[in-house]
Amino acid sequence: MKKVIIIFFLLVTGYFVFQQYSKTLSNEDFDDEEDEYTYEEALPAMPASCSDLAMHYENAYYGTRSGDVSHSQKVFAFRKFKSCLREEGFSDEEIDATIDEADQNAKKKLKQDGYLK
Repeated sequence: MKKVIIIFFLLVTGYFVFQQYSKTLSNEDFDDEEDEYTYEEALPAMPASCSDLAMHYENAYYGTRSGDVSHSQKVFAFRKFKSCLREEGFSDEEIDATIDEADQNAKKKLKQDGYLK
């Protein structure tokens, strides 16, 4: 009888863990990201020291949606990219616009590959 209770407990726990995991990858999480940030002036050129981090962030953004990268990895890439831009002297508005541009590039790739409609 103890074994049956333990197996039942493991099944219920596994079910709730699966539900939590599937919620993190649902489309509802990405609907909030549809708002576009508008920056009125021309963006400054991407510094050479930040261009690799920009590519890593775009790949992490893409990978999060496609299921290849975890959300924490995306956040880590975002923070590294943002801190690089800040160290290069970008203002907060320029940082937001540059990050939004990277997001839009990743969304274009996601649409091309069929992950977004």
